[in-house]
Parts: sequence; C-alpha cells; structure tokens
Amino acid sequence: MNKDTRLLWTRAAAIGSIWAAFEIILGTFLHALRLPFAGTTLTFFSVALLTAFARRYPQKGLFWRAALVTALLRSLMPSTFILGPLVGILLEGLIFEWFTRLLGYRFTAFALAGVLAMFSAILHKLVSILLIYGTDIWLVLKNLYFALMRSTGWHLSPAALFAAIGAVYVLAGISAAYTGLYLARTAWQTKLSVESIPRISSHGPDIFAVSGRFRYHRTFIILHLAALIFFLAGLEFFPFSYMWPAVVLYEIFLVYRYGKGLRKLNKPFFWVQLLLIALLALWLWSDKKEGLQIGLKMMLRAVLLVSILTAVGTELRNPIVRHLLERRGYAPLLSALQSATGTLPSVLAYMGRQKSGWVKPLAVLRRSLQLIDAVIQNINKAHNQRDIFYITGPSGSGKTSRLKQIYQALQAEYHPQKITGFLALARYENGQITGYELHCTGGQVFPLASRNQPFDHNLRVGRFNLNATVFENCTAMLLTALEQATWLLIDEMGPLECEGKGWIPLFETACQMPQLQILITARPKTLDCLRERFPEYRFREWTENVLDG
Repeated sequence: MNKDTRLLWTRAAAIGSIWAAFEIILGTFLHALRLPFAGTTLTFFSVALLTAFARRYPQKGLFWRAALVTALLRSLMPSTFILGPLVGILLEGLIFEWFTRLLGYRFTAFALAGVLAMFSAILHKLVSILLIYGTDIWLVLKNLYFALMRSTGWHLSPAALFAAIGAVYVLAGISAAYTGLYLARTAWQTKLSVESIPRISSHGPDIFAVSGRFRYHRTFIILHLAALIFFLAGLEFFPFSYMWPAVVLYEIFLVYRYGKGLRKLNKPFFWVQLLLIALLALWLWSDKKEGLQIGLKMMLRAVLLVSILTAVGTELRNPIVRHLLERRGYAPLLSALQSATGTLPSVLAYMGRQKSGWVKPLAVLRRSLQLIDAVIQNINKAHNQRDIFYITGPSGSGKTSRLKQIYQALQAEYHPQKITGFLALARYENGQITGYELHCTGGQVFPLASRNQPFDHNLRVGRFNLNATVFENCTAMLLTALEQATWLLIDEMGPLECEGKGWIPLFETACQMPQLQILITARPKTLDCLRERFPEYRFREWTENVLDG
C-alpha cells in the first residue's frame, strides 16, 4: 500500500470514528425520545459533517472510504447486524463522492449531494419498510390514507402531498450543505487546548474476536441468506397457512443458536410497534380474518428478517472471514476499521460529556470536528508502533499446536539461528495432563510444570507447580541468542506475566530490539492484561499472510 493510499485510509478511519460517534449519540437521543424523522435528522447532520470535511480534505476516494468505515462501525460494534445504518450511511458517502468528483469541492456539489442524500434517506426508509413488512404494508397505508380522508374531510391529492414533502427535503439538503460550510469556516479557526483533547486509544476490540464457546460455521452464512430469500418469497406467493409453521421452526433455531445476539427482539418497543401494525390491519380490513392474517404475516416477516440479518452478522465475525478479506486485498479496510474501533470509545466519551448537550448540536459537532487532527495523529502513531503478534484462545484450543506449525514454516524460510524461543508441550498419563515441558528451539528440554510434584524452587499457579529456575535459566540463555535472531516465540504468557513475573523480563528486552519479530500465545484474559501493561505496543492476531508480507 503506497503512502497516498495509507493516508486516505487513515483519514477515512478518523472521519469514520467521529461520524459514527455523532450517529450513535444523536441517534440514541432521537430514538429514545421516539421523535419522528430521526433518520432524516441524522442525514442532515451527516451532510453537514461531510461538507466540512470536504473543505478540510478535498481528496478523491476519501468519502466512500469514510462512509464504509462508519457503516461497518455502526453495524458491527453493537453486536448486532444493523442493515439500515450500513446501507444508509454507505449510500450517503457514495452520493457525496460522486457529486464532488463530478462538480469539484464547491457549494453546488455539496448542495446537490445534500438534496439527493436527503431524498435517499426517505427512499431508504420506504424500501426498508417494504423489505420488513412486505407489499401488504402498502395496502395498510393506502387504506389508512383513505380512512383519514373520510374521517377528517381533508382532501389532498398524493401528488400535492409528495410535492410538499419534496420541497421540504430540497430546502433541508441545501441548508445542510450551507451548515457544513459554516462549520468548516469556524471549526478550525481555534484549536482545542491540550487538556481538552481526549486520550485516544488505538487498541480497539477485535471485531472478529472469537466469542467464548460460540462455534462459527461459514456455511450458515449461505444457509441464512438462502432461507431469507425463500421465506420472504414464500410469504408473498404461498398461502400463509403453509408458510408460518416453517418460519416459526426456523425462528426457534435462530433463537437457540444466536439468542444473546438477538437483542432487538428483547426491546418492548419493537413488539409494540409490530402489534400496532397488526391491529391497524385488523381495523382497516372489512374481512377481519383476512386483516388478522395480513397483520400476523407482517409481524412474522419482521421478526424473521431481524433475526436472519443478525445471524448473518454474527457469522461474518468469523476470523476466517477476516483472513479471506486480507488475502483478497482488503487489509487496508480492516486496518482502518480496527483503528476507528479503538478511537470510537474516546470520541464517544468526549462528545457525550459536552456541557451544551444536544440543545446546541452545532456546537457539539464543531468541537468534534476539531478532534480530527488529534485522531489522525494518533492513528499514524499507532501505525508506527511495534507489532506484537499473538495466538489466543481458551485452554485446550490448540494454541501450542498452531505455534508449532508456524515454527516449522519459519524453519523453511530462515536460518536456524534466526529463530529462537520455546514451546510448552504437555505431558500425559492415562489421558490426563500431568505437566508441561519447555522445548527450546535450540533442542534443550526443561521440566516446566507438574500437577503433582513440587520443584526445588517452586511456584504454585492454579493447579500446577512451576519450576521457577526455568524462567531464570531459559531467559538468560535466550537473551544471548536474541541479538542474532529475527523471530522470538513465547509459549505461553499467563497469570505470572500479568504480575510482571515469568517471561516478562525476556519479553521486555526483546521489545527493545527493532529487528526482532515477536509471536506469543496467551489466553484472552492474559492478552487483555498485556494490552493494559504495554499500551505502547500494538497487539495483532497472527494471520497466515504475515509471512507472505
């Protein structure tokens, strides 16, 4: 990746973190109050935000990248797959990118992009409603429209109604662009004081982190998408009495497999909304049986759509998907997303504590824009940090076996003196682990741990006795080999290292040698401890393309 492309992704990550933070906080505020036109309001401020950044960074390719990062942050971070924000935000970025490329970075381009983005918001909402509830929702809305006309005596043609709404949206799009230009003129006239800049961390949570006991299956992605197409088509073209048992059975399977991830199904407002739509259908239809069936079908369709999209989003967090994306050339996107993930919590906290609150959203947005330089600087700093590669997983997950395979691959690429370190191999009796032996890359073997027999210099950790002299002797031996080495393998770092003991002296010395690549194994809790203990280093999960690079 060349320097210009890296700069684009860095700025996209910075813009994405600020954009996502504003969407999350303002969106939560609007939805908590159940205010109408929440999506339109968010689009207005998104256009203003993009216009301000376009004045600051008039670069081709920046805004679709920023939109992609923002959309993925909004869709992946809350542990559910939110289709609406992903599609809506990405569409806004693409519209803005297209108009600025066509007309340049001037008010005309910003205004036209704003108008089209505002219309895309309402179009996206209509398509979402159609996707969730099916074509029956149009019948409900049409019957409701005529019922209101009859009851109020108010006669307004659909064309006149759409024209009035269109005029409001045109005015809103132009106003959003003007607001963005105003922010661009005022936001960067004064810089934030050093004290007010939040401490931004680049060590974000791994969005592909394996969740506890959950077992990912790539085939389920295809299965769920095929099921979605089948059920949505079936509910439209086949009798409801034939389809609802199959839909219910599939929904039971989804709840069983993804129960914790289906958070939206736990929200009372979601069910109240569905119930109101079903009751509305029952009220509007003269044939009450048909109205009840249409209402139940819309409810079932909405629950199924939310559940399947959540299931697909969960399966997409499979680390194998990340490895596939990296091999296909999407590593810059994943790197930018990881940087934005680390930045987002600090930006959220900073924006959330603004005294003006959302009574003055432009003031909050202006101060948030001023964060951009600090965020970019932090991400650039993170890119220059020392990488510590790791293999993680619970006990018995195969960390040592994988490290052994990597060691064999390194032997094919490097001279034996370039690889140093050790593997902790288990000893078994009657199928039970009784201890561990330390196998060094130089061929030496040391007794490391025993479940039953204490050592002369003994350390008790959990169920095992540890040989304290091994840490001292092996560290002293390896320190002499580090000067000539290119790779250091440490299997594994655990509770002792969290206390600053064990292999920490070896690790700290190795980190001061710039020519040395370090690969460790650690359980997830230990990895969190190491991140807190060594914030100056960037811990990266091992992927197969590390050696290829």
